Amino acid sequence: MPDPIAPAAAWQPRASASDARVPAGAIRLLAALPMSLLLALPFAAANAATEEGLVRLALLEGTVDVLGAPRAAMLSGVVFGTVHYFGVPGGAPGVVLAGFLGYVLARSVTETNGVGWAWFIHFLQDVVIFALLFAVR
Repeated sequence: MPDPIAPAAAWQPRASASDARVPAGAIRLLAALPMSLLLALPFAAANAATEEGLVRLALLEGTVDVLGAPRAAMLSGVVFGTVHYFGVPGGAPGVVLAGFLGYVLARSVTETNGVGWAWFIHFLQDVVIFALLFAVR
């Protein structure tokens, strides 16, 4: 009877882990990421506060009593998505993604009677976006 382990023991990998090549661009990106994260924090905080104040608080304050919370949140999402046409990501996909996020954040404001969660979620997303933008430029 043939030994079932012999073929597996004779197998040798064609390349080792040390043979893997990492693109130079990836190395530069990883090297720039720590400083980019530090730079991104104040920009993300300010951007999230400004956008939440204008598109969420101001808009909802004037429309919730007239339209009701669900429609006011939908309007907030439409406005938020529209102003992000030239954002990151941009174009139609950016409008749809930002619009959906705007609706969800507006609902969180109306349901919690506060902007804390909306600001925090927005801030975290902005940290990622700003850090990557700073790292690649």
